[in-house]
Amino acid sequence: MQKGCYPAIRDTPNNFQRQLLQNYFNSIVASDFIFRNNESNPAACKFFLKSLITGNASPFTYKKTFNTLRSCGFKISEKHIPQWYEAAMECYLSGVCTINSVSPKKISQNYRKTYITDWAMAKAVSGLTHYRLGRNLETAVYWHLVRNKKRICYTLVGSHKFEIDFLISDGDEKPTTAIQVCAEINEVDVVERELRGFNELNKLFPGIEKIIITAGGTLEKIDEVSVIPAVDWFL
Repeated sequence: MQKGCYPAIRDTPNNFQRQLLQNYFNSIVASDFIFRNNESNPAACKFFLKSLITGNASPFTYKKTFNTLRSCGFKISEKHIPQWYEAAMECYLSGVCTINSVSPKKISQNYRKTYITDWAMAKAVSGLTHYRLGRNLETAVYWHLVRNKKRICYTLVGSHKFEIDFLISDGDEKPTTAIQVCAEINEVDVVERELRGFNELNKLFPGIEKIIITAGGTLEKIDEVSVIPAVDWFL
């Protein structure tokens, strides 16, 4: 959760880890984006990638990102954003989770959730000093599901559009499991927020298995919702 996935980090002194991850990022930008694609606007491309990975496990839209780059003075066309976004997935820098829908139009009209392959790199490049355990944990859960060949999406339920982090199925069947990721669940308002979403989801998929994955604690049940420590769930 703290040091990410790159093997060399484990044997690198703490005061050099940040620089190593920044070097990795710059290498990816140079080799997989600028040189391979003969990128004509490398500064804008690098700014886009920094924005992408610092927004790890957060909503992402093409339009908002395009407007951000334009407001920062980069002269690009709208077509650049989806091209760079797809390239980031092709070079294994990031993955994506879209809304649960069979409609391409609805998928395109709603935000995407982007998950970076290495969350420690995201922290190193962003310059943030605080530790984003919740986002990192959600990202680790996403990649664990991907490795296990699960079909994944998120969904918005109820009139208040409560987000369910992951709806999971083994193929084209209806979802069998819903997962919320929450670093800590020791506060009443946090529990109520997560349960509200699950209650709305039950109206769409009665009997679906409901799980909250947390960073620690013990196994328990809350209103038919399983609360599972991340270590136990991964293993």
